[in-house]
Amino acid sequence: SVRGLPLRLEGDAQVIAGRLKLSKAGAFAAADALPLALKAKTLEAWVAVPNRTQRGGGLISLELPDGTMFDAITFGEREPGKWAAGSDSFRRTRDLKAPIENSSPEALVHIAAVYAADGRIQVYRNGIPYGEGYATDGPLKHTTGNARLLLGMRHTGGGNPFFTGELEE
Repeated sequence: SVRGLPLRLEGDAQVIAGRLKLSKAGAFAAADALPLALKAKTLEAWVAVPNRTQRGGGLISLELPDGTMFDAITFGEREPGKWAAGSDSFRRTRDLKAPIENSSPEALVHIAAVYAADGRIQVYRNGIPYGEGYATDGPLKHTTGNARLLLGMRHTGGGNPFFTGELEE
């Protein structure tokens, strides 16, 4: 569960020894609509990335119920091996001048994307800025009950939306 919201495991997603294991495309976890409004937010996770060649999958995402608008931490979406703050039609996404992921496949890496109320976004890797922060036209605003949380999937209906790996937190 996340903040008391139950998560549904989809596909081959499993929780083993406290980790969400996403072993292949189609495995993800989802919550129902969040009972709160969001403007400023931080998406973050501790993750192991055994497959560095995967492209476009979402580690953690907040989406509108139909998947047309979302904010997510993505891996390899626009640049191979790199993290990004993914979004619908790349509206709030920028390529970051940052290194490709180089941790060992079993190591846990902390990734966070901070979305400020003024639309500024900063991505962090292990507590250190991952590339430069940047301004956008404004944040994606979620009213009460119109956002749902996804783990291991960029957004509903997207091409190649799945992340494979393990999420610790």
